[in-house]
Parts: sequence; C-alpha cells; structure tokens
Amino acid sequence: MLTAGLIYFSLLFTSLFCAYKYKSYDYNYNLKRYEVNEPTFVVILITVFIILISSFRDSVGVDYESYFNLYNNYKGTDLNFWLFNEYGFHLFIISGIYLGYSAVWMFFFSSLISWGVLLKKISPSLLLFVILFLILDEKLFWSFNGVRQWIAVCFFTLTIKYLSEDKYKFFILFTFLGSLFHTSILYLLPIVLLFNKISQLNIYKYRNIIIIIYLFTMFIGTKESILSYINNSTISLGQTFDALKYYSRHAELGRILNQSSEVGFGFWIKRVLDLLLIIQVFKLKDRTITLSVLLFLFGTVFFNLFYSVQVLLRISIYFLIFRSFLWGYVFYKFKNKNFINNLVLFLYMILFVIAFVKGSNACCPYKFIF
Repeated sequence: MLTAGLIYFSLLFTSLFCAYKYKSYDYNYNLKRYEVNEPTFVVILITVFIILISSFRDSVGVDYESYFNLYNNYKGTDLNFWLFNEYGFHLFIISGIYLGYSAVWMFFFSSLISWGVLLKKISPSLLLFVILFLILDEKLFWSFNGVRQWIAVCFFTLTIKYLSEDKYKFFILFTFLGSLFHTSILYLLPIVLLFNKISQLNIYKYRNIIIIIYLFTMFIGTKESILSYINNSTISLGQTFDALKYYSRHAELGRILNQSSEVGFGFWIKRVLDLLLIIQVFKLKDRTITLSVLLFLFGTVFFNLFYSVQVLLRISIYFLIFRSFLWGYVFYKFKNKNFINNLVLFLYMILFVIAFVKGSNACCPYKFIF
C-alpha cells in the first residue's frame, strides 16, 4: 500500500502543482521542431512515468491475470478472422512473442499507444489540467484494467478532434484503428455523426432544460422494471442479430438483473460533480467545444440510466472521457479564484482517496514484477 501511495499521490500532486504553476504560462508556438517548452516537458515526464508503471506492474488491475495468461499461453489458433477478434491487440502479442519479449511488452506498447494518442491533439495549455482530471476521475486506474478498450477510447478522442475539424478521412482512419482493439467503437458512429450535426446549434440557451433532464435521469436508473426490460431486450437483440451475440451474453449470464442497484455516498457526489460541470461549461458558452459538451452530456445521462448494466456501462466510457477534458478546460479558463472549481477539486480529492483505499480496479496495493 505504501508503494501504491507513493506512486499515485506523487502523480496526482505533481500534476496538480504543475497545472497551477504553468496556468499563466506564455506559450511560444514558434519553437523549432525539436524544442519543447517547460510545461510540455513536464507532461512528457508524467506520461513516461505512467507508461512505465503500467508496464512493470504485477497483478495490478482486475483483468491483469487474464491478459498475462493470454500472452504467455498464446496460440496461433487464438487469431480467428472475424469481426470481434481485434487484430491490433493480437499484433502486439504476436510481435512480442516473435521478438522473445515477456508480457511487459504487451502492457508497455498498449500504454504507449493509448496515452500517446490520448494526449496528441490536446492544446498544450490544457494538457496538465486534463492529466490531473484523468487521474482524479480514476481513468488512470481504469486504463490499467481496460487495456484493449482504453486504446479504443483514446483513438475515439482523436476521431472526435478530426470530426470537429471536418477532416473526415482522418475520422474514418482512426475509427478503424480503434476498432482493431475494441470493436464497440463502431457502434458509436451514428451517435457521433448525429451530435456533430447538432453541435452546429447554440445548445447553451437550453441550459435549464438540459439540467432538468439530467436531474430526472439521476433517479430512474435503479428501477428494477427498467433493468428487467433492458435484460430481456438485450437477449432478444442477441438472438435476432448475430453481431450482437458477443454482447448479449452479459444478459444471458445474469450480469444485468443480478447487478446491485444500490448506490453509495460516492455515487451521489459524482452526480453532483457532473451537474457542476454542466453549470460551468454553460457559463463559458464556448461554441468551439460544443461537440465535446454534447458527448459528455450524452455520456453522463446514459450513465445515470444504465450504470447498473455492465455491458451498457462500457459504452458510456467513450463519452465520459470528455468529462476530464472539460474539467481541464474549465479550470484553465477560469483564471481567477472560483468557488465552484475549488469545491470540485476538494470533492474529487476525497473521491480519489476513497478510490485508492478501496483499491479501485484492484490497482492497490501496487507491486512491481521485479
């Protein structure tokens, strides 16, 4: 536990300290090709540290053993040519085995690709605040567990960046690359394209309506009748469409109705934090981030409705990644002291300590392989 504490809290406080230290930094965008400014250099160091602790962990993460065993017991017959095989991840495994590397290779390369892609298109001025909230919002813990889907989520953030810039070739390219690691990204295309169209509207004048919708969804996601309907519908869709059988198995194995619908104090704090984020971004009324706001709103409402449903909860992860991006943006934009932001930081700190003590995604205590 001591090792885990040193790792995670060092990352957290380094990110927090540096984010505020460089908040008013005068970025020089005319640097030469191989030059980096001070805050960007700090970001690189933090990212490298994250990649290293991800690579050399031992039994850290809920799915660590399954990935570790997959690599060490990999067989050529594991690579079947069908839609859900996720060839990109198999390529990591095959290349590592061919080179004679241990499972460290798989975790290292997965982390390198995912975190590299995730931070690629974020403005340098926002990077440290975004990393801070990725840590506070437990995305760091989840990245140790999600591995394949975490890579797809990171590619998803890149596709949204290019979509907002109307660069459709890159949007398609990175969606395809993401699908090589987790095919669930493909199901998001209709939603993303729809929200891209809606983002052309001024959604900020509908703040009160959006807040009412959000508050309404907070209290209906635990209803047994709704869970039963979702369970039966999931099974029915799996029986009707072969492509959905991979996901409908969750319902058949009882992973929907058997999920506990009870919620604790931490759950309600997070719902309040989402509400505060809605209030803050609507204060800024920045239409350049409308698509990200829409994706976050969809994600948090979707989570409120289906948080007890494991298979659907995985879909919300793609959208809730924008919560960290938007908090980073909000904290950067409010130059002066802001009561809501201070309250948010305090609440997130409490949640982070609780997550650490409870071993979020089995990431505590932390052990190295050597």
